[in-house]
Amino acid sequence: MKQALLKELLKLNAAEMKQLQNQHFESDFDEKSLLNTQQYSIPVFTADFFKNHDLYISKHNRFADYPQHTHTFLEMNYIVKGQATEIVDGEELILHEGDILILDVGTTHAIQALGRNDLLLNIIFKNQINFSFDNLRNLGENQNIQSEFLLANSQYSHYLIYRAKHTEDHVQTMADQIIEEYFNPGAFF
Repeated sequence: MKQALLKELLKLNAAEMKQLQNQHFESDFDEKSLLNTQQYSIPVFTADFFKNHDLYISKHNRFADYPQHTHTFLEMNYIVKGQATEIVDGEELILHEGDILILDVGTTHAIQALGRNDLLLNIIFKNQINFSFDNLRNLGENQNIQSEFLLANSQYSHYLIYRAKHTEDHVQTMADQIIEEYFNPGAFF
């Protein structure tokens, strides 16, 4: 990732300033993006979150625990810098710089407070084609390079982890290019 974008993403935003001050979670989502919360015991994010886009990338706010939630779309968490601890379906996962965590539709997770030098980006994909791990497993029957990549960690049923130390550099390079293009449209086209 280009240093200018990295520097910009590491700047404190308004929610982070509040969280740093009071060590308490500040909501960073529009209530319209949640299913009726009275019906569910935890927040469930919906497609309204995308605001008319098929892909949404955001910096995860630091300095306070992000509460347990789930969603109706596939989510990818990319640790650009530092580390993060996530609780996924009750299991603690420690992610390090360059690691990528892909969460299936409906997977419950929470993220412990990130520090000043940690940077986690959320990359979420609008679920217009019922995109889930079950669909990916079906694609895997064709034995192509994409299915091999996506299902490399098939022992997990609700999430996949790509550890930076076990994956080739091009995985992070590809993620960085997607992020650069999202925040600076036209950078690669």
